[in-house]
Amino acid sequence: AELYIVSHEVNGVLHYGAVAVPEGLAPGSAPVMVYAHGGDGGVSVDGEFLLLLGLFPDLATEFVFVVPSFRDEPLSYAGQTWKSEGPPSPWDQDVDDAFALIDVAAGLTPAADPSRIAILGMSRGAGVGMLMSARSPAVKRRQTHGRSPRGRLPQAPLKLRRAFRPAGYRPPCHEKDRCPDSPPQSVNGYPFARGF
Repeated sequence: AELYIVSHEVNGVLHYGAVAVPEGLAPGSAPVMVYAHGGDGGVSVDGEFLLLLGLFPDLATEFVFVVPSFRDEPLSYAGQTWKSEGPPSPWDQDVDDAFALIDVAAGLTPAADPSRIAILGMSRGAGVGMLMSARSPAVKRRQTHGRSPRGRLPQAPLKLRRAFRPAGYRPPCHEKDRCPDSPPQSVNGYPFARGF
């Protein structure tokens, strides 16, 4: 895979992000997956993002990945750090930054298909993912992770790809005892849908 650290402007503000492109993909064959990090301390490409790809190596060969830093946050890789400009703007401008980085990826590699977007969002990034799916029909799947109502962090599903659910997916029933005829709606508490 090739990894690019890119800079571009979003509404006049300098923004940094990473784009990871697997080798050997045919033009237009790969959906774009956004890794929307949690918190407000920026994102480490060689830390959390490459760790994620190491845990799910099959994902690393099927998607073009984009990893945005958000406004006023750093993106780090291999001991270097780049800081996106602009005042922090959780969630609104974060969404703009992520969509702009998808456009950069589509211009960088012909393999990227920006009409098929998946989002993996953690905490703050979960909110970004939900807003992205509300703004664009190109968002086909999202998996968001945040604090549960009980204040615990849920466990990640064993097969992340199976856990991606269609944007806007709402289970028909939240209480399994009241919906005995419904198919299972979750795995370890996560809503799911098969396939991409």
